[in-house]
Amino acid sequence: MYMYGDEQRKGRPQMAEEILNREGIVKDFREFIDSIQALIQERTSELNS
Repeated sequence: MYMYGDEQRKGRPQMAEEILNREGIVKDFREFIDSIQALIQERTSELNS
């Protein structure tokens, strides 16, 4: 018997980005990731020098 919600469990899970987009968080999250990547690059270049 088909139950509502089966396709959510068995099918493609809703993409996190779709969910975040609705909340308007994605842009901030991208900026957050970019700042972390910049920090890592700074630290790496400090170690290499």
